[in-house]
Amino acid sequence: MQRRRIGSGCSGVMTMQTMQTMYCKRCGNTQFSKKGRQYTCTECGAQYTLQPGEPEPVILAGDFWIENGVLKAYYGDAVDVVLPETVTAIGNRCFEDFGLNSISIPESVTKIGRQAFCDSPTLRSITIPASVERIGYRAFSGCELLTKATILGAGTELGEYAFAGCERLTSADLPEGLESLPIGMFEGCTQLTEVTIPEGMKLIDNAAFRDCTSLKRIRIPGTVAQIGGDAFRGCTSLTEVILEEGVTHIKDGAFIDCGNLTEIAIPASVQRIGDRAFWRCGRLEHVSLPDGIQLGRDVFLDCTELNK
Repeated sequence: MQRRRIGSGCSGVMTMQTMQTMYCKRCGNTQFSKKGRQYTCTECGAQYTLQPGEPEPVILAGDFWIENGVLKAYYGDAVDVVLPETVTAIGNRCFEDFGLNSISIPESVTKIGRQAFCDSPTLRSITIPASVERIGYRAFSGCELLTKATILGAGTELGEYAFAGCERLTSADLPEGLESLPIGMFEGCTQLTEVTIPEGMKLIDNAAFRDCTSLKRIRIPGTVAQIGGDAFRGCTSLTEVILEEGVTHIKDGAFIDCGNLTEIAIPASVQRIGDRAFWRCGRLEHVSLPDGIQLGRDVFLDCTELNK
């Protein structure tokens, strides 16, 4: 990686996918403030003005490559990382397959990119501050040692499969006011035993909890209008589902293969239950259905105890 000295008057040599870093000729510092085309060393105050046609430099802050507030890469070897407050976004794949134990995300961060921490093999817990407005597609998927995730921002938009395949995740704290759980949010989190769906949530999307084989109980507040297709499919330990008044649609296959579910009361607000929604719920014995509800095809197919 070629470094460019401030005040040298040289545009520098472009290497490593046009990455160009700069450091202060006077003190060697790599951190700068920027105003327009002028860069000022935060350590000694030396200034450099970018010439017309000269490419924007990359400024390294210690072990971090930060460009326009976006953390592009981390070059350190620490396993407990504290991000600098100059970071406003964590770039796509930034820590993918990287051996982190922990990371501290400052309130300055508003976005976590696609697959930012995907397959990080040693990350054990994560707290996402309220400042984060979006968590990208598969941002934490496949973090095999992750046991706890806390999302503090009610306005956070969650990407599809954000925590899918986190096999040791046991609990997830979701804030009040969070409006939706996206497709595959916790799919394959086989040790997830506890999650609270907050009041105000409107949608549990397709496969959100598919194959969460340790999940035993779920309460779905009445603000949730729709339970998506395959949302709880394969939740083989699920014994209790509480649906509150206000839920209107249970989509196709929502509770397929919930083999330990023994009873469920469908509130009067539910207008339709989709095709095979409770297929192969072999221990289901009691179902309470409201008058006038529309049932799809084979809703209770192979519910052998129910047939008795």
